[in-house]
Amino acid sequence: TREQYPVTIEEVEIAGVRCHLIRPLETPPENQGKALMNMHGGGFVMGSGSLVEAIPIAHLAKVSVVSVDYRLAPEHPYPAAVDDCLAVYAQMLEYHRPDQLGIYGASAGGFLTGQTLVRLQREGVPLPSCAGIFTAGGDLSDLGDTAHLFSLSGFYGDLILPTNHELSEIRSYIGGADPKDAGLSFINGDLAKFPPTLLMSGTRDALLSGAANLHRALRRAGVDADLHVFEAMPHAHWYNIQLPEAQEALQEQANFFLKHLKGPA
Repeated sequence: TREQYPVTIEEVEIAGVRCHLIRPLETPPENQGKALMNMHGGGFVMGSGSLVEAIPIAHLAKVSVVSVDYRLAPEHPYPAAVDDCLAVYAQMLEYHRPDQLGIYGASAGGFLTGQTLVRLQREGVPLPSCAGIFTAGGDLSDLGDTAHLFSLSGFYGDLILPTNHELSEIRSYIGGADPKDAGLSFINGDLAKFPPTLLMSGTRDALLSGAANLHRALRRAGVDADLHVFEAMPHAHWYNIQLPEAQEALQEQANFFLKHLKGPA
């Protein structure tokens, strides 16, 4: 990834949470102070130190990205991961204005992005200028029609087990919490205060329905939300950076963040 998207990577601790700080090789003056926080995918149970979502964006957008190595289930169920994301974001606010910050993630990280936004609202913490919720939905109690179709036919993308399955990663993440609680299934929360949000999925993504349902809910709440769906692409297809569709998706993500992140005062 670094050969195609050259960056510098530094392991850091922010608010007691292990993170990686990914920087572009050069930051133009208009991007000074802009930063992104990334929550990686991995079904809430793996992906320690994952950089695949952060490296391309840091290079393409020419802004620093903090990739949060949040605690994982089943050892650390909800709300441990959200606690970590909240702590890191709150410390980033000590160095950046809210309008200079954006948060994003794919798959489990996409769900965490929405959960973090709800938690920020509950804690009275200023929200970032934008959010990216990629190949994810907003309802952990029901992943939607495409996820159900996959469980029946095996046609759609990667294996995503129903929440009630004994081996479900989502079930291990939820733990003893109510899956319909707005802290988890943020589609049930107050979406009206969400910042501009970009959603991405593909027609062979098991979570396409979840993304579509969340997009409609955000639009009903009056949020500036766009959903990009790629033909014949599976779950998180931009992880395969050699695909033309992956490069297009990553550039769209970078363009979206740059559109909303504010520069120096």
